[in-house]
Parts: sequence; structure tokens; C-alpha cells
Amino acid sequence: MTWHRRVLNIRPFLLMIGLVVGGSAQAGTIYDNLADGTDSGTGIYGGGLVKYSAFSTDGNNSDLSSVTLSLELDGGGPADTIDVSLYSVDIHAQAEFLASVGSIAASTLSFDAFGDYTFTAPAGISLAPDTTYEIGVTDASNPVFTGVALWQVAGDGSELMRVDVSNSETPEPTTLLLVLGGFLSLKVLLPGKPHCRM
Repeated sequence: MTWHRRVLNIRPFLLMIGLVVGGSAQAGTIYDNLADGTDSGTGIYGGGLVKYSAFSTDGNNSDLSSVTLSLELDGGGPADTIDVSLYSVDIHAQAEFLASVGSIAASTLSFDAFGDYTFTAPAGISLAPDTTYEIGVTDASNPVFTGVALWQVAGDGSELMRVDVSNSETPEPTTLLLVLGGFLSLKVLLPGKPHCRM
């Protein structure tokens, strides 16, 4: 003779744990004014000068995914390289280099016509929540100030760009312990009317 008792179906709770643990890696745009459009821009003249454009993160920990800029070629040569980097902003409004986002050859730009170009960030560039950063654009291949714009970043005072991130938020240990604790407690045999099979 074998006795049996009811056991709770735990599949919904496994799904809940999966949502808490694995549902956090979502991509999103946290800054975008590319749709504003413009026929003017800020010239890049070489000499190591950097043009900065600021953006702020939301309340989540995140990783930088990509930066998209509106650029056009002016008088730049085929050897010019456009470098895009991430900078922090300190209390004195000074920019401090944090990481390189990417680079492209200026020769790939359209001449005298703005176009959107995306720089895909390498993995591991973390962004803190509720923090202001700057995207710096320069022509590092020209160490000497040319006096003539090599190429331009669209926008005059408020440069056009889009910043995309992936959410790296992970559940706090306390949250995981509560979920796992509830799962383990509900896994036990529930009281029920015993029945037997002869």
C-alpha cells in the first residue's frame, strides 16, 4: 500500500525566477536628437582638438552599446581618421578620457552632405546611473591645427547624436534570496487529503 499527497506545480515560480534573473538585458536609446536635423555643423580642424557633446544616463546601471553621429566631409584627406571616445565630467566641468568607442576613415563620409554614422562600442564600457558623460569627437590623425575644417559634426552648439545602451542591471542579492527562499518553501509537500493505492 502506497500513500500519496498533493505536490504544488512549481513551474510558474521557475518562470518568475527566470524573469527576475534573466529579464534585465534590454537595449535602449537614452539620448537622441538626430531627428532635429540641421544644415550647419561644427568643424573639426585637427590639432588634437576635441568636440564634446553631453548626455545623461537614467537610473539604471548600463553598458554603452553604440554612438551615432551626423557627419559630413569637408576638406579632409583619405588618411584622416575620425575618433569617438567617452569622457567623464568632473565638478570643474573638465572632461576626462574614459574609453575609446570607435573610429572610421573620413574618406567614408559623404562630401558636403550630412549622414548618420554609427560607432559600435567594445564590450565592457559601463555607465553609472544618473550620471552625465560626454562623447568626444576628434581627428587624432592630424596633430597640427589645419585652419580649414576637415569634416563636420552636425549641429551648432547642440550636436546631433544618438546614444544606445544595454541594461546591465542585476537583481540585488536580497531579492534573489527572497525569490529562492519562496521557491524552496513552496516546493515542499502541501497538506492534502491523503489517499492510498492498494
